[in-house]
Amino acid sequence: MEGECVEQNDTQAIHWFRLAAEQGLAGAQATLGNLYEQGRGVEKDLEEAKRWYAKAGF
Repeated sequence: MEGECVEQNDTQAIHWFRLAAEQGLAGAQATLGNLYEQGRGVEKDLEEAKRWYAKAGF
């Protein structure tokens, strides 16, 4: 989500993190949890954050 060498695009980042998370990648699941917790690129949703953190094994 740093936008190195490309323009930062939170919407696209969420899309790709979600695809990876849905395939079981724990790092992407944890990142989605953090994004929902912080409300970055998505509406802040602590329940959704908890769901993704749980899937990641936290």
